[in-house]
Amino acid sequence: MTLQSDGAASRRRLSAIGLSEAEESVYRALLDLGPATGADLARRLGQDERHVLPAVQSLEAAGLAGRTTTRPPRFTAVPPEVAFEPLLLHRQQELQSVRTEVHELQHRYRESMLVSSAADALQLVTEPAAIVQRFEQLQLSARSEVMVFDKPPYVGSIEGNIDIELRMLERGVRYRGLYDRQALEEPAKVRALTELLSAGEEARCMAELPMKLAIADREVAMMPLRVRESTGALVIHASSLLDALCALFETLWNSAATVNLARPDGVDDILGPDEHLLLGLVASGIKDDAIGRQLGVGRRTVQRRITELQERLGTTTRIGLVVEAAHRGWI
Repeated sequence: MTLQSDGAASRRRLSAIGLSEAEESVYRALLDLGPATGADLARRLGQDERHVLPAVQSLEAAGLAGRTTTRPPRFTAVPPEVAFEPLLLHRQQELQSVRTEVHELQHRYRESMLVSSAADALQLVTEPAAIVQRFEQLQLSARSEVMVFDKPPYVGSIEGNIDIELRMLERGVRYRGLYDRQALEEPAKVRALTELLSAGEEARCMAELPMKLAIADREVAMMPLRVRESTGALVIHASSLLDALCALFETLWNSAATVNLARPDGVDDILGPDEHLLLGLVASGIKDDAIGRQLGVGRRTVQRRITELQERLGTTTRIGLVVEAAHRGWI
């Protein structure tokens, strides 16, 4: 049986707490009508009364509706805050039980990954779509931190990965991204990174990274099977290899330059959007031609703008420009 009122029930917003489409339609109709007979509800919903009454009875049994003692009886909706609080509490308890079970299953999974054989610690993924999926799974499984070596070319969409990272940052998962300088020469990547930095990612940059790498909670990692060929990816579980990759990340992270693309508070009246981006890219060591592509201008225009910023800050070198801009809190 399908009952709909003003298209609202078709969305089934209350299905998450166990209401059927028919029950939700009747409950919404009772909220709109106030005390109503079965015939009133049938007219409101455009249904035969004998199809409406079973949903009313279900609402009564669930404590979401009541009836008067008059003949014919009139049905009323129990106020939502009173009616749904027990249902919400029950559903929260169910979800917590499921979450606990998932944690136990994850613990069993980790235990099974504590293997002595290097072959058992490695999994090979060859299909591009599967590689993207495993990278997403790696991020979504993280509880505390994700560490990434980021360099082109990219298998999946940059936009899709942004959504996942933003979601994980909101959950409190720490993200540290170490970027190959070539990555910051791509306008789409810079736009994405600017948004992620504002959301809380920590980013640094190096002239050249040895490979791509992603590590979640120091428990699982992904890296290319071959550095210069898109022949697949390795998923690495608890092993000496994983420990070495974590150590490599920390070593390179500690020697890399901070990427400053997110606008600090208080610079809106001092720097235009392009000027702040220009400073951030200069600080990251990006070449003038690549900066020009980011800003949509030519190489000479980039050099002129850098010179103008140097004059504003009273310095004659790019290193001095970056140091002075950082001292003033501009980057």
